[in-house]
Amino acid sequence: DASASGSFSLLGAQQTNSADLVVGLGNADTSTAGAKSGTATISLESDGTGTSNIVGNVDLGTQTVNVSGNVYRLAEGLAQEAGDNVIDFGNFLVGNTVTRNLTITNTALNDTFSEELNALFGTLTNGTPSFGTLSTNGGSVDLLGAGQSNSVNMTVSYMAAAAGSIGGSVEILFESDGTNTSGFSAISIDPDVLSIFGIIGQAGTLAIAGPATPNPVTGSIRVGDTLVEGLSISNLATAPAEGLNAYFSGTSDAAITANGTVGTPGSSPGLAPGAVSTGDLSVQVAGNAAGNISGTATLKLESDGTFNSGTITNLADQTINVDVDVFRLAEAGA
Repeated sequence: DASASGSFSLLGAQQTNSADLVVGLGNADTSTAGAKSGTATISLESDGTGTSNIVGNVDLGTQTVNVSGNVYRLAEGLAQEAGDNVIDFGNFLVGNTVTRNLTITNTALNDTFSEELNALFGTLTNGTPSFGTLSTNGGSVDLLGAGQSNSVNMTVSYMAAAAGSIGGSVEILFESDGTNTSGFSAISIDPDVLSIFGIIGQAGTLAIAGPATPNPVTGSIRVGDTLVEGLSISNLATAPAEGLNAYFSGTSDAAITANGTVGTPGSSPGLAPGAVSTGDLSVQVAGNAAGNISGTATLKLESDGTFNSGTITNLADQTINVDVDVFRLAEAGA
């Protein structure tokens, strides 16, 4: 793999020449990374010209110079969001901002002969500026080793201003940096361009909770009995719209318990638009002692985030009133 060139003549005693003989790895295969080595042979003669003036040079033999070095490959950059080359903002609502983390990977072979990767944001293209604002956190990735990934430093956001389908692109610039490997300065390598898409919906796509019925819960029971009243509730929204979730957060009296859920509280799917839930929710009143039991149960309501990238929207609570009379049995006397 070694290469050698040059010569010099009439080097005086105790003198040094550091310029005319050059060795290197000019014959090495640089199409592959790795350690390269070879040898160069220097032929030496004693020359009497200008000193002894004896005609004819004397062969002093040869000297072998060992030559070695390393060939490094450039870093290879890959930018993705959720494992794809597009940034999917999904479905979200006007007035909301959705953020996506980018994963930056140095896909070069991890064999100690690959340079490290730098990444930074390039040109942002908002193809639908009337629908909102495309932005980044201005983050970057520095000296990412071969085979390594970073999913924290660089994020892209879209703030929704109007309903519609969004489009555009985000350019990620890459550099191959030899600071900790080859020692070479950073150079630009091919960038990545990620397309963006998403659907912005109007706030009117939220679920709409109808009133839970019956309300109030009333009745009469005997001491020792329990009144159980099933409740019905509907999602009054017209499709396409989000699903409705419902659950109880508590009651005002220990004799009153409220149970059950509608949909998937904190997630999706919820009760579909136009659908009615009957019997999934219930209020129970325990007749532990004679008298009147009055109180409330609080029903929490959510729009399930189907059109908002899974982000739940809390709706107004409903208060279920309870008014139940508990009677003791008659006692016969003689």
